[in-house]
Amino acid sequence: MIIELYGCPGCGKTYLIQRITGQTNTVAMSDSNIKNMLINIAKKTSLLSPKSMRLNRKILSCVKNENDKPLYVNKVVEYFVRNIVLLSFGYRHIKKDMFMAEGLVHRVVSMAVNFGWNSDVVDKIMLVLSDEMKDVHPFYLEVDVETCFRSIKERNRHETQMDELDDKNLRSFLKEYEKLFSYVTDNYNFEKVTRDDYRPIEEVIK
Repeated sequence: MIIELYGCPGCGKTYLIQRITGQTNTVAMSDSNIKNMLINIAKKTSLLSPKSMRLNRKILSCVKNENDKPLYVNKVVEYFVRNIVLLSFGYRHIKKDMFMAEGLVHRVVSMAVNFGWNSDVVDKIMLVLSDEMKDVHPFYLEVDVETCFRSIKERNRHETQMDELDDKNLRSFLKEYEKLFSYVTDNYNFEKVTRDDYRPIEEVIK
């Protein structure tokens, strides 16, 4: 079982996972641990497997007529697609219960936000990923934009290009995330949680 927690940058996904996994036996995986684990898996089973290559082509075909100029983070479309394919590959081969702070839902929306794509494009990609999502339980950590904005500014870290956005662009960035996350949550009937009320997740992992 894979539990994905998605939400705007600064909403507290990692904090909530640490809080929950302190009470359960489910394995919590940070993004860095996930990346290292998937790299190790990839060494044994190539990411150039026929299934991974087909998935890569299908996702790229969904966006071939869309804007490919980044609006916020200077990464090309292929970069985001490779990360989605890598994570999908991991989901097919990891045989343990785990949490993901930024799983497939989050990565699809991140890509859409960065290139200004609308919900129709998100739907096309989600359809391509339907097999990969069949054993995934996504939850939306709903936190308002201003709270996320303050959290990002207060932690004052300079690790990603997002951290270097000016206030106007950062707010715009977060509002686009919120809009698409709200759409995905409603359209796919995913459940919402908050920092203080995450009972739906606890019900799944009992």
